[in-house]
Amino acid sequence: MDKTPLITLPWRGQETIQAIPQLLDHAQQIEIVLPDSYNHALFTALHPDVPPGQLEDMNSSGGPELLVAIAGVEGLEGFQQLVGAVATANATVEVSTPATIFIRHNGGNLRSTPNQ
Repeated sequence: MDKTPLITLPWRGQETIQAIPQLLDHAQQIEIVLPDSYNHALFTALHPDVPPGQLEDMNSSGGPELLVAIAGVEGLEGFQQLVGAVATANATVEVSTPATIFIRHNGGNLRSTPNQ
């Protein structure tokens, strides 16, 4: 069964979190678009040692452990629930600016945006 190249989800809190495990079986890549209001808090959680006033370019990638850092942001705690499912799917996680989270199966780099 072929997987859908990209599924984009707007952030709807727990509803979005609950949808992701099932979608991992059907998509090569899942894009979760967060509201812009998460940009600063997410950047700070992912880059705690960056001095104030720096350009908030949060391009980060890694494995399911990146979801733990994301879950440290108020309002995004539900991402902690996805760690096991993302690990089982052998998927990678990427966070980019503006606040967008990509979960993709290894071997596929299907980002729709050019800045990596």
